[in-house]
Amino acid sequence: GTVAADGTFVIALDPAVNDGSTLQVTLTDAAGNVSQPGSVTSADLLPPAQPTDLALADGVTFTGRGEPGATVQVRDAAGNLIGTGVVGADGLFSLTLSPAQANGEALDVRLVDAAGNASAPLQFDAPDITPPEAVTNITVGADGL
Repeated sequence: GTVAADGTFVIALDPAVNDGSTLQVTLTDAAGNVSQPGSVTSADLLPPAQPTDLALADGVTFTGRGEPGATVQVRDAAGNLIGTGVVGADGLFSLTLSPAQANGEALDVRLVDAAGNASAPLQFDAPDITPPEAVTNITVGADGL
């Protein structure tokens, strides 16, 4: 682009940069002299990918992988937030669900990045780890069979 008489310029980027990247900008005069770079950060308009490698231990400890720095949100079927945490720099997260989810409940899991972009919701079904109640009213027939 070219700098206008008032010192401003507008450049159309192709392709658009909308991922929170830092761009370096330099000016070159008519003699070919190049300025020191200035930097600008683009807006982050891209949501994180859905979390992966999800697991639930004992109905309470929920783990998985996601975009480092993103917030993990886990909601129950009614939309109540029952667990939240942050994905570590290594891409792993571990958080505690309250109340415990141990009977096949459908959970809504998503990641939200620092710019507020949310991943598409992912349904995770809690494993059913609750045994049935004890058998009652047991009898043996008169013939013993």
